[in-house]
Amino acid sequence: MPVTLVVLLVAMAAAGAVWALSRSPKAPDPADPEREERWLVRWLGGHPHFGQFVRNVDRQAAGGLMLVAALAVVFATALAVGVVFDMVDRGSGLARWDQTVADWGSRNATE
Repeated sequence: MPVTLVVLLVAMAAAGAVWALSRSPKAPDPADPEREERWLVRWLGGHPHFGQFVRNVDRQAAGGLMLVAALAVVFATALAVGVVFDMVDRGSGLARWDQTVADWGSRNATE
């Protein structure tokens, strides 16, 4: 139950942060994809490494690139969470180290 409560609180905090950031007047409007693409091209255009690349790519390609990058981040995050859950389920990797530290702590704890 405490783990579920912590996960719920973290999710609520993340949702609150996303909501607060979306309320910023400088943030792009998700209901207007063309405006969001223009914002991304302007933002990347100011970056020293991506500026030249963005000037040579049209808006739709930049929007597609943004979508691919977002999906890659979601996939990598899901993969990392799945690996950690698998370690906990099998008692290997990080979970084994955690159990070792917990055992050491219980043996060396004082009143």
